[in-house]
Amino acid sequence: MKTTTSFPPAAQITILIAGLAVLGAGLVWFAGRAPTSPAANANVPAAGGGQTDGLTVRTETFTEETPTVDVKVSYPQVDGIVDISAGGGSAFGGEQAEMLNGELESTAIAWMDEFSREVADTASPDPLGTKSTVDISATVAFVSPEVMSVRYDANVYSAGAAHPNLFYKTLNWNVVHAAEIRADDLFVNEADWITRFSELAIADLERQFADAGDDFEAMSTDIRAGASAEADNFQAWTMDRDGITLHFEPYQVAAYAAGPQHVEIPWRALVSMLDVLGPAAYLTP
Repeated sequence: MKTTTSFPPAAQITILIAGLAVLGAGLVWFAGRAPTSPAANANVPAAGGGQTDGLTVRTETFTEETPTVDVKVSYPQVDGIVDISAGGGSAFGGEQAEMLNGELESTAIAWMDEFSREVADTASPDPLGTKSTVDISATVAFVSPEVMSVRYDANVYSAGAAHPNLFYKTLNWNVVHAAEIRADDLFVNEADWITRFSELAIADLERQFADAGDDFEAMSTDIRAGASAEADNFQAWTMDRDGITLHFEPYQVAAYAAGPQHVEIPWRALVSMLDVLGPAAYLTP
């Protein structure tokens, strides 16, 4: 079943409550910490109007129920695109819009299919009849006539598991050229952005957990492993006019009880390696 709704608030992570007992003694300390989340940005659709920069962002929702798995997928679509060849003022036309919306949809649906197969293979018989769930939502970090940046959140529970898990996937799209923006595209050739991301992420995360007391040393070890200078550690990132935000799933840099972590990197911290002729030019002063 497919429905259309107005664009939801930026914070959309669906919380599935299960297996709280496995969180352990560390939960008390983590509960006292303020949750980390990226700051709001002017080029994000408002919860009420859903418009920004002359564009309208709406949400398409798909749901499906089977005897063993409940699935819900929500993803953004962009309206209000004017074909510049017809005298409109937009920087892109209908073909670019079709490519963008197609990519936004296919990214969500492909991920849904992947997780649906996975929970079907890993679910354990549950005497209580608990079903597996796959809930995918999307948060628009930034949208303009030139660039769109989106984070997809997958909350996945496999029947019989102790608790659900949260996964991230991001899509950064060059609307003008109808192509995905890779991290390499933002920087000049040979720029060691991976090491730079690692240095900034480790410093910020260790600052966030500085009040961990006796647990800090162990947590620092996890942070330095999960944010080490490996490209795979920085697959989930979004961008806006302030900079780049790195997104870390639970377990990547901290225990499950700590939840997901986010690190905001301002453009000024990357200015020496940015490609001024690349897609970053749409976002930086």
